[in-house]
Amino acid sequence: MKEDTLAELAKKLNISKSTVSKAVRHCSGVDSDTRQLILESIPKGAGAEQPFSVYTILPDVPQYFWKEMQRGLMDGGNQQIAPVKHNIYTRCGDESTVLDYLSEAEKMDIRVLILATYVTPEIRRRLENFPEKCMILLLSEHFERRNAFYIGADAYGDGRKMGEAYLSTFGDRKLLYFNVLSNENAKKRTEGFLDVIREKCPGTLCESKSLDIENKIFRDLKMLSSRLASLLSSELDKDSRYCLYSPVGMIKLPIAIKKAALEERVVCICHDCFTEQMQVPEGFAVCCNQDVYAQGYAAAKAALEYAVSLRFPKEKNLFIPSRIDRQQE
Repeated sequence: MKEDTLAELAKKLNISKSTVSKAVRHCSGVDSDTRQLILESIPKGAGAEQPFSVYTILPDVPQYFWKEMQRGLMDGGNQQIAPVKHNIYTRCGDESTVLDYLSEAEKMDIRVLILATYVTPEIRRRLENFPEKCMILLLSEHFERRNAFYIGADAYGDGRKMGEAYLSTFGDRKLLYFNVLSNENAKKRTEGFLDVIREKCPGTLCESKSLDIENKIFRDLKMLSSRLASLLSSELDKDSRYCLYSPVGMIKLPIAIKKAALEERVVCICHDCFTEQMQVPEGFAVCCNQDVYAQGYAAAKAALEYAVSLRFPKEKNLFIPSRIDRQQE
């Protein structure tokens, strides 16, 4: 966008020029509502008209996770021969911004769409509109279509790994687990986790407790720990010790447990929680962490190969192994 157009838009919205610039350049560090307001206010025809072969849509929250994915994408595409348009939005559940990006992508003659988001019914309908010659690479969830491929962790297998970790280390504690609705990977992880327990220690499920939570609980990250603390306080027996399993990354979970004064009675095992130093954060006993750098790298390689050859991958799923990290035994 031209500098004078950028300045006019910033003045019109009463938002700093640097923030507007970040949003239109799809950089990190802009909250979802502000980003959406800016993108909706961009004058028609103000964007670049360069043709692109690869179009990416990735969130940047939590940064410790998606920054590694973006780094893998950039490194995997360092020999790129096709123009790439990178688009950043705030969080995986931000459907409206993703739909805006998909509208832009539909108008371009792109060969590859790389997408990380929850595949909601509306996003699913939009993806079905893309021509079959466009390869769709999904980094968060599966999407069943001939031209759609998943690159990421084996969600069911990772759930089984965590079930084994629970039984081997914390099987003497009651089981408490989050059932994250409307997230297919979380459902598969939970299914794998519970299958291991059914096979090896079925009696445990009789005393287990499931806490259902919707994706909307993650919309206000500032309130997340307070909401989780309230939920845990109202659901736990006062005299029991628990192992709490979360099939999605919730780095604020230990804060919620402290707020609810449950540190002595609850240990957390979780997926996708690590610091920028790739360590298990304090407050988590076991984490199953995806190799998100390798996933991004593999996605870039697959995209560039298709952009050149126009041949789809042989396999619908490319599973990148995850690892189990323990902070304590």
